[in-house]
Amino acid sequence: MSLKLDGKLRPRRRFRTRVFVSLLALSIMTSAVSGAIFYRLQLEFIEKDRSRRAATLLTSLATQAELGAYAGDASLCDLPARRTFREDDVVLAGVYDPGGREILRLSIPALGTPPPPPLARLRVLLVDPDAPPVRINAEGYDDLWAPIVTSARPAAVAMASEPGGEPPRREVVGLARVGLSLTPGREQLAEVLRTGLYLAAMLAFLGALAALLIARRISGPILALAAGADAIRAGNLDVRIAVGSEDEIGLLAASFNAMAAELRETLTKLEALNKNLEAEVSRRTDEIRRSAEFTAVLNAAHEGEELKRLLEDALASLLAATSVGAAAILLTNEEALEFELHVAAKKGPPDAEYGALPAHTQLASGVPIVEATRAVVPVLFRGQPEGAIVLVSPTPEAVDFAARAAGQLAIAVSNARAYTALQHLARELTERNAALIKQRDQLQEMNRLKSEFLANVSHELRTPLNAILGYTELIHEGIYGPTTGEQREALNGVEESSRNLLTLINQILDLSKVESGKVEVYVTEVALHDIAQHVAAEAQVLLREKPLALKVVAPSRVVVKTDSVKVQQIVTNLVSNAIKFTDTGSVTIEVSPTREGGCAVAVKDTGIGIRREDQHLIFEEFRQVDGSSTRRYSGTGLGLAIARRFAHILGGIITLESQVGVGSTFTLTLPPEPRARPPAPPPPAAAKSSRISATMKSVPPPPGGPGRIK
Repeated sequence: MSLKLDGKLRPRRRFRTRVFVSLLALSIMTSAVSGAIFYRLQLEFIEKDRSRRAATLLTSLATQAELGAYAGDASLCDLPARRTFREDDVVLAGVYDPGGREILRLSIPALGTPPPPPLARLRVLLVDPDAPPVRINAEGYDDLWAPIVTSARPAAVAMASEPGGEPPRREVVGLARVGLSLTPGREQLAEVLRTGLYLAAMLAFLGALAALLIARRISGPILALAAGADAIRAGNLDVRIAVGSEDEIGLLAASFNAMAAELRETLTKLEALNKNLEAEVSRRTDEIRRSAEFTAVLNAAHEGEELKRLLEDALASLLAATSVGAAAILLTNEEALEFELHVAAKKGPPDAEYGALPAHTQLASGVPIVEATRAVVPVLFRGQPEGAIVLVSPTPEAVDFAARAAGQLAIAVSNARAYTALQHLARELTERNAALIKQRDQLQEMNRLKSEFLANVSHELRTPLNAILGYTELIHEGIYGPTTGEQREALNGVEESSRNLLTLINQILDLSKVESGKVEVYVTEVALHDIAQHVAAEAQVLLREKPLALKVVAPSRVVVKTDSVKVQQIVTNLVSNAIKFTDTGSVTIEVSPTREGGCAVAVKDTGIGIRREDQHLIFEEFRQVDGSSTRRYSGTGLGLAIARRFAHILGGIITLESQVGVGSTFTLTLPPEPRARPPAPPPPAAAKSSRISATMKSVPPPPGGPGRIK
């Protein structure tokens, strides 16, 4: 029998035969495994039985021959040995002393002379009385050995009449030997093997019978299913497979019949659709063309067209695509506080009625609203109503087209609005940028004029201040006549105020130089510990009225390449600031090297401390933590600002660690050398006179002669 597939006759594969062969192979394999397991279990049973019998015979012989082995008398061992030898499977029985000498031996004639005791292998029995028997394989039998053990007491204990005392000592007095024949076991094993073969053959036969029945049971319905499938493939959809079983095969047949019925229904529908296929393709092609034209119109928004023109073009494309009489596009008012719609564009006859504007709740669902004379299609962007498309006297196809176009229209409107807003923002930014540039130029000019003004004013103020200091020192020295104590006290106040004013003017001049970029850096090798010692010596005058201890801690000599004058001014400002805000305790200058090869100068004090929120203020020009007119500590607020500027010029930084009521630590960290070298060497330093009066030679005397200042 053959099946016709693809127009060719092909031999049918015997599914039943393959099922039968598979099940038969499984049955044979199961029979073989069962027989092997049965044989293995029986073999283990026989081995255990032989071990138990050997242990019983050896124990009986060793126990009964204990006295004969202890005395070395064969007559005392004869009866136990003969009892053991009379067993059917015993071919050898013997008793030996611990040295291996034979006391008594009984064996069958066919055995011949058995080998002597292998003392090397039996040594464990002589040492340990509780050792298990030793088995030695021999030809045709198992040579089994066990120790003969006796319990012995010391003589003194044995003669005593009282019980107890030292327990008896167990010792080996001989060896018991039993030869157990292998013939009974082999016969029993052969019987087990025959039984296993019979059992395997019976299981194989039953398996073959079951395989034949199962193959017939399975192959019949499957062949019926195959015949039905072949009939369906040939075009016969009316075929029905009759399978009487209610199992999985029956379920498969029912599903197969249901599939054939659905195929008949599907083919009927396909034939109906095929008749209108050309018209459907034409309609879909026209719909895709109209959607592409509408999309092309909306894409013009990316080219910068105005929103009104975009909406007019979109309406024209929509009218051409849907063939409605009139249409309008409603959009939200961006400037309104609440949801408000307005007619952004409309096309159609002048007397066309578009109806009332829809509410927010009507558009939020996104479902088109179809009324008697119009249809409202919501335009949603990111789930929120942005407007609506109103169609006058529409068809269902027009509503569907507008619903698909609404999403693209929402994106195009959003892009156009965003582009317009971006253009407006760009114009505002351009105008603001121009205004900022103008303000920047004005501020730069004002900053330049301020720096020049500060430099000029500072320079002009220093000349009369130096004159005041010179005249004050001349009066102190009595050049213009003797002075009283009150006059000298007043002169000290004038001199101190003048020096403070001169320091302020110098600070303002330094700040103006820094801001104008006219500060020059003269790099030399500077020993930081020398600068620290020099600053500490000059600061002693500030400690005259305060019980403070000023000390320098410099464990090693640290040398870097930098501007010594500016470093000294930075350290001086830090030390002066620490002394000013410290009433009791100490001020310490610590000099230490850094890992990068530079140095760190830390000025520590035990003063009032600075709050964390105020620490960024103290480095600003003319700023103090307490800026009120009633502040306790005087000053201009320029010392730390100038120190930070100079540190930045030298490539270093100043850091601050402070705690209110505990003290502050200002740390100047300098690199091994500045980032850039100055182009010119420093000018030669002028020798300073130890007296200010030497600088006053060019100052003219006051009117009225040297007697009195008028």
